Formats: sequence, structure tokens, C-alpha cells
Amino acid sequence: MHDAEGRYGLTLILFAGSVFSPRYAARLRAGIATCGLEVPAVNFSLYERTRGAHPSTRRAWVMNEYPPAALALDADAVRVGRTALRLPPAGPLTIELDEDTTRFFGRRGPRVHGRITVAPPPPAPPPLYLGQSGRGAAHYWQPLAPRAAATVELQLGPRRVRFQGPAYLDRNYGSGRLEDTFSRWGWAHGFPVSPAPAASAAGDALIVYNAVLTTGYSHQLCVRYRDPTRPPEVLSSELAPSPDALTRVDRDLFWLPVPRAFGAGPYTCRRLPGGTLEDTPFYARFAVHIERTPEDAGQDAAAPAFAGVGEYLDLDRFRRRSLQYLLRYKTRYIAAVPAPGGVR
Repeated sequence: MHDAEGRYGLTLILFAGSVFSPRYAARLRAGIATCGLEVPAVNFSLYERTRGAHPSTRRAWVMNEYPPAALALDADAVRVGRTALRLPPAGPLTIELDEDTTRFFGRRGPRVHGRITVAPPPPAPPPLYLGQSGRGAAHYWQPLAPRAAATVELQLGPRRVRFQGPAYLDRNYGSGRLEDTFSRWGWAHGFPVSPAPAASAAGDALIVYNAVLTTGYSHQLCVRYRDPTRPPEVLSSELAPSPDALTRVDRDLFWLPVPRAFGAGPYTCRRLPGGTLEDTPFYARFAVHIERTPEDAGQDAAAPAFAGVGEYLDLDRFRRRSLQYLLRYKTRYIAAVPAPGGVR
């Protein structure tokens, strides 16, 4: 989510099982039977743009991994350690964040704690299929709140951060390792660029996926929300293997070659120059501009362009043992389950 003025933005992921856990990868390499739910984790990033600076500066980073006992699940809540997400049948979604920030070499940084409140989302559409490995492990994605009003109240060390703005919420789940099913993917979500067309509803949003499977096939999804009271429009297609699927990359980032643009159905998603938020050896996050491709624009003359956030995930690179070893330098493992409100 981000605030209305564009000064702050944040990303929060609660992993019931961390697909990027260095401990999980090491155990699998050693032939130890391991369930993904044995490695719950919390990932959080807070960004701030000051004096028109672009890109934004990351003010806080959390990648904390916990033992299995730190995970608690029920019908409308997920808790990892002292961080909890609650989505009741009625009422707003709330996230209580309570973590120590993570520094290089797994060192503990200043504590960040507070609450994120998201307006009650509309009924979620059914999960959407992303892909399946040769071993039958399937993966799904489900948008929960394509666009909702949110309030953030955080304490980061001695600094207090409070803002309001639009938020996006989803979930991914499945069986098996991601790298056993996918080679790479590009994903993005966005809201209409201001000024949006008069016909654009307050809930207007767009989400696009281009996932390249290890078989070479490309699974593309476009989910367009025009009215929060109605189901979204979903376009899904699977394209035959292509040698250049998500491989026309530029080397403008330090760690990861990333495509300048990628297509998903009738839309093209482009990275904004200077809009990099995260740059790692296998994953990047960045600001994007999404619009219909010229040949499709005439089919929806009122379609707005969208501004938002995208990511590129290279799982072929992630398979490398040396890269997975590097993850421990940005991950903090907390062996003891923290007590609610306790100190660790």
C-alpha cells in the first residue's frame, strides 16, 4: 500500500511457510523430510520518498523466520510470532505488526510495531490457478482486496509513522517448491492514473500475471475490477513455449537483469525509470505503468492507464545453491517463540 501523497509505501507478507527460507532449502538439499509450514516468517518493507526523490528510500526491512510453534492458523486469522492478521466475516481487516527489523548477517535492528487497518474488502473471487509441476504440485493465487482504504500507525524505533492511502491484498498458496513449477514470473497491480475517466469506479483496479513454467509454457492472467459490487473480469490464457518469454532483460539494476516490460493478455506492464524498490539476486520490486497494448486499445476506449507496483521473480537463478546461501545474510532466525508482548 501507499499513502495518498505518495510519500510512504509498504509491503507486508506473512509466510505460513516461507518459500525463500535458507533453512528450508538447506534441509531439502540434505534429504531431510521437511514441511513448508515448519518455516513461518514475516517480511516487511517501509519506503519513504523525500523532497521528490526517486526512487524511494527503504526505511525498514524485516525478514524474520520462526520455528513451527510460532505459527497459529484459524478460520479468520494468521499469527506468526507476535505479528497477526485478522480478517473477520464482517468488519475491517487488521494487522498487528510487532517485529525487530533485520540487518545484514541476521542482526537485530530497531523494533517496528503498530497496526494496519484495511476497510472491509468485498467478497473474494475463487482462487485462480497459476501452474502445476510435473509432480502434480499446484499453485494458486487469490486477490482478496484489489483496492481498499487503509490506515497505518507504526512506531519505528523512536520515530512515529502514520498515513492513509489505498491498499492491495492477496494470498498465494500451493504444494511443492515454487522453483519446481516456475522458471520466472512478472506480476503487477495498479490503480487508474489520475485523472481517471469519469466512468472509473472507486474500486477500479487491475492485476496482471505472466508466469513462465519450467515446461516453457506461459500462463497469463488479467483481473480487472471496475465496480467493487460486481465480480471482476478475468482473462486467462496459456501460451506455447517461447525462447524469449520474459527473457528480454535490461541490466540497469545492480543484482538482477529484469525486463523493461512484459505482457499479460491485452496489457503491457512497463517499469518506470528510477522506480526500483528492491533489487536482489533473484527478485526485484519496482514502480510500473500498465496500459492496453495498441492493438487492443480500441476494444476498450475508456480503459485508463494504471500506475502501481510490480515484481520480477527469477526462480532459475534462485535454484543456485550459492544464491540460497546468501539469503541467510538478509534473514534473521528467531529460535525461541516470542511471547505476546514479551521481549526477545
